[in-house]
Amino acid sequence: FEVEGNFPHYLHQYPKCYDKHLSIKCLPAFFYLLRDFSPVLGEQLLSSLKSLEGRILAHGKQLKEKGELFGSHGAKWASYQGLFDPKSWFPDRSSHFADYLLALQMQHRHTPSLDVFYEEVTSRWNPKISCFTGKCRQRQQYGYEPASTLFDLFMGEYGKKFSTRALCDSLSHLHASLVHPLPILAKEEVAFPAWERIVEEGNARSFTLLWKGSSLTHSLAVESKGTCSFYEMQEGVWELSFLLDQPFVSGEDDNEISLYLSDSPEHRITICGAKATTFSLEEEVVIDAEGLSMQMHASLAEGKGTFLGHVSKGNRSGQLHKDNPYEAFDRKISIRTIRRDFPCKLVLQIALR
Repeated sequence: FEVEGNFPHYLHQYPKCYDKHLSIKCLPAFFYLLRDFSPVLGEQLLSSLKSLEGRILAHGKQLKEKGELFGSHGAKWASYQGLFDPKSWFPDRSSHFADYLLALQMQHRHTPSLDVFYEEVTSRWNPKISCFTGKCRQRQQYGYEPASTLFDLFMGEYGKKFSTRALCDSLSHLHASLVHPLPILAKEEVAFPAWERIVEEGNARSFTLLWKGSSLTHSLAVESKGTCSFYEMQEGVWELSFLLDQPFVSGEDDNEISLYLSDSPEHRITICGAKATTFSLEEEVVIDAEGLSMQMHASLAEGKGTFLGHVSKGNRSGQLHKDNPYEAFDRKISIRTIRRDFPCKLVLQIALR
């Protein structure tokens, strides 16, 4: 069911191939199949696989000449032939870090001295909280925890410790045979902090805090409609400024700043020391979460406006668990605009306790 070096997604689609990169995605599987099992495949099957390998590489060359082979696909195609330059591409989303490791491992036959690039990738994993902690364009969540990817399996093998969510049934397990030991030693877990904060100015999600509970990896994510700037006042105290420079239009979602706390029965949110579902600017909001406590308050730094805070349930952007559209996996702390001028600046201060 191969068509000129590519494959259909489903057999009933043959001979149409709707994903022009599908065969390129399969190259790591062919790499390990031919490397490790050539002696037992038999002459006829081995000859067929090598012929197919040539057609896939030729298909990739055609895509490259058209400018349609780049990113993780380009890295796999180049590294399969020993042509990958690790400086030419670096992932911008967590799911692609496994692709980068696969490219490094295939390139390793031709370029043995790649330790600095392995270390660059592994530095974006905190084994204490069992989570990817690097910056990325799209941070995904599945249910109450960060989404598990093939990168989680790579790093579980690397540190000899798998997170609970990585061992739950997942589509990433279909690729688990591609996980091979990395050629560098893992750092001691004690060298890593008990929590991680990630700042991604310019993204809708500007600030993420990650920490480990008794079994789950919890997180607090800040999302906004305005431009965010970040300032670390001191260790564990952060100030986020949101410039709301567009006219306010009342609609379905008037929440211009939202904080999403992964839900848990162990978490407790209070307003000025009492349970409440609404609050005003300057009122102190305290989160006593499993494994970490923090306090926060918002203030109007520039402009004029009327705002009201709400505590409810919801789902952050990047939530992948959508089996039930009415199911919420986050506690949502939002600041809703009633009226305001523009431009207008809100400041949110978060401090660990």
